[in-house]
Amino acid sequence: MMTAAELEAVLRRDYERRDVELKGAGPRGTKHLFAKIAKAALSMGNLRDGGYVVIGINDDQQAQMLPGLNDAELASWMSYDEVAAALAEYCDPPLRMEISKLALSSGATVAILRVEEFEDVPHLCIRDFGDMKNAVTKKGALYVRSRKSPATTEIALSSELRDIITLATEKALRAYVRTAERAGFSLADLQADADRYKERLASAWSRSTLADMIQTKGHWSIHIRPELFALDRVPYRQLEPILQNATVRLLGWPMPFIETGTKLLRGNDWIGTDINDEP
Repeated sequence: MMTAAELEAVLRRDYERRDVELKGAGPRGTKHLFAKIAKAALSMGNLRDGGYVVIGINDDQQAQMLPGLNDAELASWMSYDEVAAALAEYCDPPLRMEISKLALSSGATVAILRVEEFEDVPHLCIRDFGDMKNAVTKKGALYVRSRKSPATTEIALSSELRDIITLATEKALRAYVRTAERAGFSLADLQADADRYKERLASAWSRSTLADMIQTKGHWSIHIRPELFALDRVPYRQLEPILQNATVRLLGWPMPFIETGTKLLRGNDWIGTDINDEP
């Protein structure tokens, strides 16, 4: 949570920061004020690392750090359950937040909502407030902190949409990794398996002069392997019958092609054949 000294440093700049939005004084029960605060909180929830909504400082009195909240106004904002329930009427999914109060050197006391970035999916507004001409919030809107200026707006730039998509994608990938690890898989292990496979493959190809000729020209390289690499997965003596039984044919041509009467090349852990079918 932000300290009084940190907030005062922001206020003295006399303009808002992208992760800090100021709202004037008033009790939680003031519907118009609360709608504006809910809109600001939505935008902070859609911002990487989240942000703060400061209640009790007017934009035109920012550097003076005024007017602050009176005791009754402050008390109305300090009930976490009531504030969270009221915000839930505007936000889906619900916001994750903390509430605190700060006493400033100006003598003003403010309430601060610390809003965390969204957990899984971005926060959408689910409630209209205001009329057609003076709408404060719109149902279905995705509010963000604008890149053009420190203000809460609906998404208007492709870069703002890209920020949201990137953040959501990162979260989905982290969730996938956690699920995989709980199931006994590790990305580090998978990468190590892939590297071990490449090493064994390179060792086998290095024995073939035909492979050198192919790889100096345009060619397709198709690898089919188990996700988890085990050096002794298949007994060596079973490699040839497995290869023969796995052969498929398209228009009469077998794949993989094993030429009858051609001696197989044999390594310590691989078999193969060079077939140079030049016209």
